Amino acid sequence: MEARALLQAAKRGEMEALEELCRLYHPRLCRYAYALTRSREEAEDVAQEALVAMLRALPDFRGADTGKFEGWLLRIARNRVYSEARRKRPAPIPEGFEPPDPAPLPGERLEQAERRARLLRALDGLDAESREMVALRYDLELSYAQIAAALETSPARVKWRLRDAREKLRKLLGDVEI
Repeated sequence: MEARALLQAAKRGEMEALEELCRLYHPRLCRYAYALTRSREEAEDVAQEALVAMLRALPDFRGADTGKFEGWLLRIARNRVYSEARRKRPAPIPEGFEPPDPAPLPGERLEQAERRARLLRALDGLDAESREMVALRYDLELSYAQIAAALETSPARVKWRLRDAREKLRKLLGDVEI
């Protein structure tokens, strides 16, 4: 089918003509989107979105010329690329901001591991109820009331047991911060 006739049939909603338009323009849209994005995955997504948008808007397309149609379709793809780029644009970093290095130095990692091992050994020195309360308070960050509800005891008992547990841990750990 001639390109102009294909376009007219597609505008009338003929399924074969719509499928043929998609087959005809999909590779071109992919190449164009790839030139803009430099990503095969993004180019494929843009091409698919442009074709879906074309299928929805085709009945309202006012031209009969295939050149005009192709330009219109490429503008749809271009707008998709730039809309996605605007959506993904990262927030500007304030001037003078220096992000912290997320990875500790090897010596710091070793020190952290040793502190953690000492803390775990010290926790083993607590009774089961105190260990559980320490875990609920400091690992799960529950409030005294939440711990009391979970363990079916009073908030006052939780406070008292946690205070005793901290004191015992201080004695067991000595210079290590808890």
